[in-house]
Amino acid sequence: MKVALLDILHLGDHRDYNGGFGTKFATGGGFTSRVMRLARSRNEFMPYTQYGYIAGILKRNGHEVQLVKNQVPKGFDVIILSGSLIRHEEEIQFLNKIDVETSSQVVIVGPLASKRPELFEGLYDTLIQGECESLLESTKDLTELPKGIVKSENWNAFETIGLPDYTIYDFKNFSMFPLLKNSPVIPICGSRSCPYKCDYCPYIVNKKSYRSRTAQAIVAEIEHSIKTYGSHSFAFRDPVFSMDRERVVELCGLIKEKGLKIEFLIETRTDRLDIELIDMMKEAGLRTIKIGVESADHEVLKKQKRVARFYILGLPEDTEESMDKTINYAVALNTTFANFTICTPIPGTSFFEQIKDQIVDTKLEHYDNQHLVFKHKNLENETVYRYMEKAFRKFYMRPKFVKRYIEKAMSF
Repeated sequence: MKVALLDILHLGDHRDYNGGFGTKFATGGGFTSRVMRLARSRNEFMPYTQYGYIAGILKRNGHEVQLVKNQVPKGFDVIILSGSLIRHEEEIQFLNKIDVETSSQVVIVGPLASKRPELFEGLYDTLIQGECESLLESTKDLTELPKGIVKSENWNAFETIGLPDYTIYDFKNFSMFPLLKNSPVIPICGSRSCPYKCDYCPYIVNKKSYRSRTAQAIVAEIEHSIKTYGSHSFAFRDPVFSMDRERVVELCGLIKEKGLKIEFLIETRTDRLDIELIDMMKEAGLRTIKIGVESADHEVLKKQKRVARFYILGLPEDTEESMDKTINYAVALNTTFANFTICTPIPGTSFFEQIKDQIVDTKLEHYDNQHLVFKHKNLENETVYRYMEKAFRKFYMRPKFVKRYIEKAMSF
């Protein structure tokens, strides 16, 4: 059976971020923003991990799988689309064309479809709510998938079901420069969901229960990726990589024991880090930590070569004064990189439910962490956008940052 994975993607899109809802890097119209957008769009590209897992499952079930980008797939038995927020209108346009121009069976998956199935009404044969991998793995003949809306359980075989297949992509272009210096960078999911259940977090919308893989399984995937993709660079997609300290210690030990010469980045929280653990990870190949929760423990941050921190502007209680404090705090911390986004209520999160009566922008493409979509009680939209521009300019245009960036680039 021939299966197409449909991907509607434009330069600067990041389909795998924001819990699979997708995000864009569009920081405004100023000079600094344009430079940042161009640099990041050209140097940072990663695949959609769910498509990698789907491709792996379907290939093991004997299907022929192809990724089709920005065009109507022709000559396929089944077309699978994981709907996104950032390209929703275009995806609907393509689904309408598919309905007219092909006889393919259409399957819609992903967190947006799970939470807002009505958005795709009349444009699918099957819409899977929940984690689609479990149902796709157990259905050997995809034409036998139940019609209509189908609920799929958590993928409890996440540990053992098999590895993702990124050969459907031009994987040689996978890059996270300058956070990781080498390419291709292969994503690895060491766990799914997050036990913290923050009300704004999109990563738990479609993945309710936290599950983690063993250190042995992760190392096996690293070895597979070295052999298959020629990669020695890895980006862990776990929302909190160091949630289980013992597992991380075991993983680092296995990497050293097997003599694997790799570099990798992680995302985590500062309250799940300590100096000893950072030293272990660094010896195993850790080069970058992405952190979303600020820490007063500057010694922890100093121990790592590259630290990227996330900041949100336009929070419900924000004022111009508080946003200035956030920007100044980012500059004072002086981490290697900083990312600034605008507070966005993602459908399916409890934060969305809390402020849904204040939402004034229903254009789903604007739910990309770059637009203010709710009526802010203290701030006008243009004020928030102006502060976004200010944040990037003040952090990245400092002579101190430029000097350090050049020095690190030359040391690669």
